[in-house]
Amino acid sequence: MSEMEDVDEPLGDGSHGQLMPPSPTPTPAPYFKGEGSTAEVAYTTLTSSKRSEEQKAILISHIIQEKQQTIYKLEESAALDSDIKKNQSELITELKEKVARLEGSVELLREQSLSIESKLKEKATREKAALMLAGLLIPLGLGVLDKSGSTGTILMVLGGICALAGISPKVMGIIFKDTKQ
Repeated sequence: MSEMEDVDEPLGDGSHGQLMPPSPTPTPAPYFKGEGSTAEVAYTTLTSSKRSEEQKAILISHIIQEKQQTIYKLEESAALDSDIKKNQSELITELKEKVARLEGSVELLREQSLSIESKLKEKATREKAALMLAGLLIPLGLGVLDKSGSTGTILMVLGGICALAGISPKVMGIIFKDTKQ
């Protein structure tokens, strides 16, 4: 029954059974980030009982000084950002030039490799053709040698030259007058 007795007690002043703080509620102490800040000076000036022209002048001069310091810091930061931006743009330009040079070098090397590859394929094709021709002329010369000795000998000599040209790249270079590479 003790619980019932607690319920029967009159509720305090308040809303929905909650107690309200005493009236008037005391003003909490303001929080300022640093002593001498504009907010603290303004608060002190506005809450003081002496609102003389001197205090207003101090407040205004303090606000102006703080704003000038903020402007000075912003100008320094802008100048530093401008220098950084200039340095970064110069670096980017330099890197772009290096990339362009490297791309040009790569393209030149690609063209040179394609040229060398085509020349090597051409030489290989000539050597194969010379060997196949030698393989045809020598047996043909041996076959004709019995009937016509001079024709068979000529065919075998030509077949030997073709075989030599197919085997030795120097002989092939002499025949086709290849330039040194």
